[in-house]
Amino acid sequence: MWKRDEAVRPASQPPAAPQPPAPVAAAVSGPRPETSHQMEKDIVNIGKSVVIKGELNGSEDLTIEGHVEGTIQLKDNVLTIGANGRIKAQVFAKSVIVLGEVTGNVTAS
Repeated sequence: MWKRDEAVRPASQPPAAPQPPAPVAAAVSGPRPETSHQMEKDIVNIGKSVVIKGELNGSEDLTIEGHVEGTIQLKDNVLTIGANGRIKAQVFAKSVIVLGEVTGNVTAS
């Protein structure tokens, strides 16, 4: 009365033989290629909705898409003024890339 019907029960399959582990390639321990100093630097972004008034100093590459008024000093770094960037400042940087608008003196060394 309460027995299971043996015909409905799936036939059990024998367990599959375990597969041998895949060989792992040995790590090559040689000198690593040096990453250029420029690639290790962080690039900081100032978004287009940000407005800064005053002095802006830093030791990282900087991209400005917003508005900055005052002084920008990045003497050892690259300053990029993006297409949306509006700058009214004295600018001192290693390199300056202008895609937006700058009013003021720009000094790049």
